Amino acid sequence: MRALCFVLLCGALAAAQKLEFEAASLKPVTQTGRPGPPRMKGGPGTDDPTTWSYQSATLASLIGEAFSKKFFEVVAPDWTQWGRFDVIAKVPPGTTPEQFRSMLQNLLVERFQLAVHLEKKQATGYALKLAANRTKLRESVPVLRQPDPVPGGPVVGPDGYPVFRKGSGISMAIMDGRARYALRNETVSAFAEKLGGQLRGIVTDETGLAGKYDIDLYWDARTVSPPGEELGPDLIHAVKEQLGLTLEARKVSAEMLVIDHAERVPAAN
Repeated sequence: MRALCFVLLCGALAAAQKLEFEAASLKPVTQTGRPGPPRMKGGPGTDDPTTWSYQSATLASLIGEAFSKKFFEVVAPDWTQWGRFDVIAKVPPGTTPEQFRSMLQNLLVERFQLAVHLEKKQATGYALKLAANRTKLRESVPVLRQPDPVPGGPVVGPDGYPVFRKGSGISMAIMDGRARYALRNETVSAFAEKLGGQLRGIVTDETGLAGKYDIDLYWDARTVSPPGEELGPDLIHAVKEQLGLTLEARKVSAEMLVIDHAERVPAAN
């Protein structure tokens, strides 16, 4: 089965004319201590389309990027979440996002002997609906936003939740287990997709809302409260109380990417 999956994958990539990066470096992160946060930049559709880099990436995240799958849509061994890699690739001019993904797939096949297949599975999902046929969402109004004189990242507000400084360009932060979203001019469908990442499941927009909204949301991601402190609302309750929307749990049929084989140590560049 593994050999068959590997052959099928390689055959599909060969049919795509064996698209490859002009040059690529993929190296394990060998630093001691806690690894830095993943950082991805460049590539097709950005202001630096011919250079793509992904620092401190796990193999699972590289696979998800290559096959355009969210982390909860990839069935992979736990160890693919442990090791970290730094990747730098020279992308041919004019490469489309689809061609880029084929190039990254080929790189992972070459370096990790990756073999995968797609499989329909039952998975946890949610339907995002209106609560009591009304919503607390604020429709987005175009305004001229002045940047803060001292732009920067989020800070902890008096309520213990992150507060975004203007000009930071950040839409979400988690500090000590407490989280905040601050989305602007966003569709509810796009918001539902972002919720899926937090809930580790597919969220389907069934609100019927077609506009664009400014969405502010905070919740407590902790599961155990410190002594003398109460937990805040979890994500599902926060969505209902603060936005007037409900998340209804359900089982959904999802197309999952199943990892059949991958080497733990990549081949040398």
